[in-house]
Amino acid sequence: MNTKSILRAKHLAARLDVSKSKLYGLVKQEDFPPRIYLTPTCVGWDSALVDAWVESKTASKPTAQAESQPTQVSGSVETINRKKHASTKASKTASKPTEQVGG
Repeated sequence: MNTKSILRAKHLAARLDVSKSKLYGLVKQEDFPPRIYLTPTCVGWDSALVDAWVESKTASKPTAQAESQPTQVSGSVETINRKKHASTKASKTASKPTEQVGG
């Protein structure tokens, strides 16, 4: 016996780990599974179609190993800190009000 499992918005959002607002943004995408109208004002989604959609999204993502490759950084930490300090100092002096001489 094949029974469909229908997910309402609250449960679907929890399953996808997104807010309901984000869920409805996903629903607007053409590749997201279609809504199933249970009543004129009550909708749900077929869990099997949602699972297939999630699989298609995760299959197109790069592997975790590729994401964990170290990024090449030029310059030493000391040089980077000096540059950061200099730019912070410059922005502080630029934002100070100037005094008017004379009156």
